[in-house]
Formats: sequence, C-alpha cells, structure tokens
Amino acid sequence: MSIALDGIRGGAALVVLVGHAVQQELYTGPFGFDTSLQHNAVIVFFVLSGLVIANSAWCRPSSLPHYAIARFARVAPLVPVAIGLGLVAWAIGQIGQIDVIEQSRAYTTPSVAAVVLPAFFLSETSFGVGPLWNPPYWSLAVEVWFYVLFGAAFYLRGWRRMAVLAFAAAVAGITVLLLLPIWLLGVALARFGPGKTLPADTGFIAILSGLATILLSVKFETTLNMLMFSALNTTPAELGFAQLAASDFVFGLGVALCFLGMKPLVQSRAALLERFHPQISWLAECSFTLYLIHWPLLTLARGYGLSAGDNLLLFAAGLALIVALAGQVAKLTEHRRPQVRRWLADRWAARSASRQPQPVASPLRRLLRWGGIGVLGVYVFAGWLVAPTPLEPTVSPRTVGTLAQAPLASRIVIGDSRLTGIPSGQGVLFAGYPGATIGDMTRMARTLCLLSDAEIVIALGTNDAKPDMRRPAASLANLRRMVAACGPERVWVSEVWPAEQAKMPTGPDFDAATIAALNRGIRQLTAHGVGRLIPQPVLADHTSDGVHFNEATALRYGRILRTYGAT
Repeated sequence: MSIALDGIRGGAALVVLVGHAVQQELYTGPFGFDTSLQHNAVIVFFVLSGLVIANSAWCRPSSLPHYAIARFARVAPLVPVAIGLGLVAWAIGQIGQIDVIEQSRAYTTPSVAAVVLPAFFLSETSFGVGPLWNPPYWSLAVEVWFYVLFGAAFYLRGWRRMAVLAFAAAVAGITVLLLLPIWLLGVALARFGPGKTLPADTGFIAILSGLATILLSVKFETTLNMLMFSALNTTPAELGFAQLAASDFVFGLGVALCFLGMKPLVQSRAALLERFHPQISWLAECSFTLYLIHWPLLTLARGYGLSAGDNLLLFAAGLALIVALAGQVAKLTEHRRPQVRRWLADRWAARSASRQPQPVASPLRRLLRWGGIGVLGVYVFAGWLVAPTPLEPTVSPRTVGTLAQAPLASRIVIGDSRLTGIPSGQGVLFAGYPGATIGDMTRMARTLCLLSDAEIVIALGTNDAKPDMRRPAASLANLRRMVAACGPERVWVSEVWPAEQAKMPTGPDFDAATIAALNRGIRQLTAHGVGRLIPQPVLADHTSDGVHFNEATALRYGRILRTYGAT
C-alpha cells in the first residue's frame, strides 16, 4: 500500500506541474481542464498527508518533542529553497521587466515581510504576506499549521491541550481552520481504515462512491461555496485559498472513499507496483521539492517566451527538465531529512540530559496563559477599532492583518463592502468593511495613521445614505476629524460613487439626496485643504444590485483608488 500512496503523492505533484504550466500558457494546445485540476490535486495531497501523519502517530508510539522534530525535519530544508528561488526569480524578472499572470500579482511586492512571514509559515494567516513569485507555497504554510494543531490535540492533555489549540487556531486564522476538516479526513481514514481490508466488491463500491462524490463536488461547487459565504457573511477574497473550502471538503470526502476502497485493488496489483517501485519512490522523494520550485521556473519561462505552443512533445520535454531539476534539488532538501532529524534529536537529547530536574509546568502555564490573553486582547482591540461595524467571524482577523501590513504600505484605502473584492498588492493596502460608515472607521483610520506614514484614501459614505444613517452634517464632521487625525497633506478623499436607486434589491435603500449632500460637503472640505479630492467619474449601469459594483466597475474603482494622484 505504501508504494501506491507514494505513487499518488508523486502523481499529485506532476498534475500540479502540468496544470500550472498550462495556466502560465507554456502549452496552448488542446487540454480539457481548467485551473481546478491543480487545486484538486492539492486536496488529494491534503487527505494523503493527514492519513500518513496520523497513521505514523498511532502506529509508532512517540512523544511531542519527537513528533515536532520529525515534522520540522520534513519541511525545514524546503523553506530556504522555496523562498530563495522565488527571490532569485523575481530579481531576474526585474532585469527582463517580466509581467506575471493575475494569480501571481499578490506575490510581486518585495518586503521584509515577504521573507520573514513565509519562513515562519505565517503567509496564509490574516496578517500574512506570501513569498515573492511562489504562490504554491500557500499549501506548505497551511499544512504546517495542520501539523501543529494535530500534534497539540494528540500529544497534550487537559488545559494545555485546550490552551495550545486555542492559541494556534487564533494565529493560524480562518484559511487554515476552513481547510483543516479536509486534512482530518485523512486522519479519520488512518484511525478507522488501515487495519481493515475490504472485500474486493465492497472496495469497488467504495471507489465508485468516492468518484460519484467527487463529481458531485464539481457539479455543485458554486452552490456549496455560496452557502459557505452566506453562513460566514464573507466574500471569496477574504478567504484566500480557502474560498472553495466547502466544495473541497466534499471532493476530499470522495478522495478518502477512494483511498478506503483501493486496498484490495492494490494488493491484487502488488507485483506490478513492485516492478516500478524505484521510479515511484524517486518521484515521491522529490515531490515536495517539485511542488515548491516549479512556479518561479514556469514564470521565468513564460516571461522570456519559452512556450511550447501546441507542440505536446516539446511541452513534455520542458516539464521533464523541471522534474529532473527537482530530483537534483531534492538531494539538498527532502533527501536531507534523516540527517536533519538525527541532528535535532541529538540536540534535544543533549539538552534533556544536561537539564536539572525542575518543575516546568508553572512557567509553561504562565507562558500559555499570558500568550492566550495577549492574542485575545489583540483580537478584542481589533474588533473595537471598527465597532459598531457588524462583527462577523472574519472582521477581527482581517483587522489584525490590516494593522500588521500597514507599516509596509505606501497607500492605504479605507472603505466599505465596495472594497472587499479588490486585492491588496504593489504597496497598496485595501481595508474594506461591509456596512461601515464614516463614523465607524474613525478609530481605525487614526490607528492606521499612527502605524504608517502611507498616503490614506478615504472611500466611505455609501452606508451613510441608509435610512437610519442619513445625517450628512454628522458624517462630514466625522470625516473632518478623520482627516485632521491623519494630517490633511497625506489624505485623499473620494467622492461617494452613487447607488442606482431603481435597481433592486438594495438600490432603494440608499438615498440619492444624502449622497449628493455628502459629495457637496466633500468638495467643500477638500477645497479648503481638508484632504485632497478624488472626483467620481461619469457612471451608468455600474452596479449589480443597486449598490455593489459590477465586475467592470469594481476593477475601475480599484484602479482609481490605487493610482489617483500617485507619484
């Protein structure tokens, strides 16, 4: 069975490579799949990872230190290579002025955070920043948090377990927590599946059921994820790589059923698998490296015009070169795992032997207690900054992320739900809060101005035109205070782009006269030096529901707020 699982691991990495190469337009011939192909391969890997890690924990009695050493030795050699290659590729790309595809745009801004946060697996947290030119790194960062949460749950007991789980969950954030159930499918499989070999016909039924479940996840992908967005009252942009978590879980359930049913099939083909064992093992032992180095290489190839066009043989040869390179790089990464593990184990043993017996519970308890209180305090403070904006589950984590990124930004845009689908990047940070009025964001604006010397763009006022908020004089007074707190010389104030009152369902809720009064006041304030004006353009049929912009207008809105007046 282990050979088959190795084959699946290596095969998943190859699928990701092929899918990303097509996505980067290095092959333009017939293909038949969209970008969900490589994403689904990652889901297969998550289920497989949960199965392997949990099976190891149950079948090889160990301790938390030994578990941590094993997991750290698995990923640590990969980190400098993945981050470093992205940096080198980015530098080469700057020389050739290479443009990247849309999926890489959030990974193009150089900063200390783009190195430090990924190095500590914090790139997918609410305050995270991804590594330069290496979007696939997201799954490694997420998986490390799976290791942390599983290790705490499996090896700790009592209050320590609860404290560490709460602390780790708070730091890991919503992306990790939404994807965790997929990884736990593998854990459940390890707990209840491996000891049993199903009869061949039952295994066949399990595989068919798994394939049917996978097809259902694809067919109802939009419906499942829209239900998730509605339940969390959030948008896809706020969930990052977890925006498909609902359908991904159903897909993962299908994968788990296939794993459960494949054992009798594998046993009947054991001789064939043994024949290809060396090749399967070689690919599996460089799969993680392949996964983490291929995107920067593909981006450079695309940028310098190294496309195979519709020549399938040339395309396959190019991919084979990348796989061969991964096999060589793996000698410095995955193949070093035993040495790294032994070195860490020796250091731990030496440290344990030199220590005098002493009670460790009290210092640990204090650390966890105050650490937990500190994290809770930060999240409460973040919620207070934007209150009384509706405090949905993602508001405090997003606010913490905004505060963490503010010192690195060159421009910060503060707004309402019209901003939530606009990605930050290239030095511009978008902070959008559904339902926010000008008054709601006053504390947040003051705090951001204390943390950063960036330009501030205020894009608020739409919600001040709701039936219970129509007090333009009070809204303009709050705006004046906001600008004064930040300093008028670095504040831009956008006119309020109007709602379409005739368009249902939300257009009638926003009063055109109030918006007009706000815009008159904004023009008067900026004319007297209270900030600088960003005028609204001519608009027509610009919303999808009366207030939220359609896709074309949202892109235009983001472009204007990002670049207007920028030097």
